[in-house]
Amino acid sequence: MGLIRSSFSFSMGALVGVYIAQNYNVPNIQGLINTGLAMAKQMEHAYRKPSNKKKPPADDDTDYLSVGRDGFVTQLHE
Repeated sequence: MGLIRSSFSFSMGALVGVYIAQNYNVPNIQGLINTGLAMAKQMEHAYRKPSNKKKPPADDDTDYLSVGRDGFVTQLHE
């Protein structure tokens, strides 16, 4: 009896959901979630603390600039 009762509830819920989705203007939840995640990533990027990790130098002969704690820019040579 429990299997029939639970399957009846599930099928009625599915039918009502299909009817509502076809006949009413239901918002796209996936679009809202994607928009919220994009806004969260943008805020995280804007307010992220600067990293203290130094990037490894590239293999090419490029000059690098470094900003010290005193605020002066120094040029690093390989």
